[in-house]
Formats: sequence, C-alpha cells, structure tokens
Amino acid sequence: MISSRNSLGLICTILLISGCSAPLKRDLADCVQAEVGLGLGIYLEAEVTDWVHPSVGVFDLSMKPRQSIGWDPRPGQPVGQLRTAAFPLTLFGIPANIAGKEELFGEWLQPPGAVLLANLSLTGNDYITGENNSLLRMHRYFPNPLLTRAPSLEALTPQQQRSRDSWIGFSGTLLILNFDFGINPLEIADMMGSIFGWDILSDDGRITEETVTSGS
Repeated sequence: MISSRNSLGLICTILLISGCSAPLKRDLADCVQAEVGLGLGIYLEAEVTDWVHPSVGVFDLSMKPRQSIGWDPRPGQPVGQLRTAAFPLTLFGIPANIAGKEELFGEWLQPPGAVLLANLSLTGNDYITGENNSLLRMHRYFPNPLLTRAPSLEALTPQQQRSRDSWIGFSGTLLILNFDFGINPLEIADMMGSIFGWDILSDDGRITEETVTSGS
C-alpha cells in the first residue's frame, strides 16, 4: 500500500516538473487562491459555493498590487476592491425608513423588509464586480440598485461561471491587512481529469490561446 502511494506521488511529481502537461499544471494552479495585501476596514466574507456566501462587517477597501499564489478564475479587481456588508450597519437605517427619513441614508436604503432580509441573510455588496452575495442566494430577491454587473462577468462561459460559483474559502480586511484564501473542489476534479486527458471544464484550450497571444 505504501509503495503504491509513493509511486502515485512520484508519477504526479514527474508530470508537474517535466512540463509534459501544461493543462495539468495550470489546472493545479486553478485549485487554490491565496492573496495578502494592504487594505482598510473591518470585513469578513466566507464562501462555501455561491449558496453559502455570507458577509459581515463595515467595509473592505484594498488596492493592488497584492502578493498572490495560484490563478484565480474569478474576475479580479482592476482598481482594487470595495465591499460592504448589510449587517450590522444597515439595521440602523430601518427606524429612519419607517419614520420617513430615507433621505438621511441616500439612495442605497431599501424598504424596511428588504433591509431586514439583507441583514438576516448576511448580504454583501461588491462595488467593483457589481455583485451581491448572501446565504441561500437570498440577495436575488432584493438586488442592490447601486450595483451594475461588470462586463467581465457577463462574458463568462457557463463552465467559467460554474467554476467561479464553486469556491470554498474566506476573505476580508482586518484593519490594514487584506486577505483572500480559497480552494475550488470543481477545479480539483478538473485537474484530476486532466491526468487522464479529460477536460471537465473545457478550459485547457486557454493554454494554446495564451501561447499564441504571447508569441504574437
């Protein structure tokens, strides 16, 4: 048993080091995301696929560049990152809304019911990618009117969107430290398929595209 495990590990190591499988090596990098950089705020976001994706805190601001490990198929933030969470701050807007003082909070304040649901579902707002996140995808019933989905997200293929929705990880900002760590089970399955020549997510073609682009 030990000999078989050692042999399998040796084979995988040889494949990665020898460079005989560029798609396999790229798929391996797809599986893990780790970024650390400077930021500002108090914010925490967890993700277990897009179905369990809560956020809590005040705001989350960071600017590039960051130190990154792995390739992240989630569209990046070209000018940094700006996120806010409904809980707990928007709870203070409910009394003002009921009292007819919505103008105190600007355009973002929604009806009391929507604000309450946003807090209960721990909804988050990403102002760069133009997306919401929440528990059980509840944000789809009360979208933030201030957000416009980025063109880079609209251009994703169904396979890329599935990959983007499959991450397990956490990110946020603690005072001045910004972080983002995650692992993608679907990309792990895609990597294992590459060992046997199966391209589950149909993304190995990008290797050829990148080679042509870099050579032109």
